[in-house]
Amino acid sequence: MSIRYSQDFKDSLVKLHQEGRSLKSLAEEFGRSIETRPESVKARQTFGHFEVDTMQSGKKRGEVLVTITERLSQQHIVRQVTGRNSQAVTPVLIRFFQGIKNAKSITVDRGREFAKYNEIEKKLGIPVYFAHPYSPEERGSNEILNRYVRRFIPKERKIETVSAKELDQINHWINARPMKTLNWQSPRKVFQQFAVFG
Repeated sequence: MSIRYSQDFKDSLVKLHQEGRSLKSLAEEFGRSIETRPESVKARQTFGHFEVDTMQSGKKRGEVLVTITERLSQQHIVRQVTGRNSQAVTPVLIRFFQGIKNAKSITVDRGREFAKYNEIEKKLGIPVYFAHPYSPEERGSNEILNRYVRRFIPKERKIETVSAKELDQINHWINARPMKTLNWQSPRKVFQQFAVFG
């Protein structure tokens, strides 16, 4: 089976060859690779580094959940949005991060819902890093905590059936649990200790 490349892609390869640039540089034009993210982020010693994902249930189209995890505190915030596309997801992320004045970075996957990453960076002044394809472990905190959400909202359940009250209860349960890695403090308590709200 042969692969048919678009003319734009072919033109980009020609341009790279003429300029003596690598294929990696092409990827950088479409967002910051997680490889360029500071190594200190992995250590979880600094507040303000977030991982973001979307969760889909019930059907391929319709409402989805946006999940936002702060790495140091393990605070996991779940928001309901109208669709799994950048038009729906981008304003939700901008609104959330405008309320956290000391947010430092956002790491996402290559999903189309994050296509407007440049708008997010411009509005917030926060770098957006992209994990490698098929590498959920690079957003490990978010992936693990999404499993807790699935206890309440299994894949076969439509997001539209989740009420705002139920979502609040899920958020509360996840973030009120004392954690050994936080010296038996809850994610919510640690998050509130460090977050500068605006």
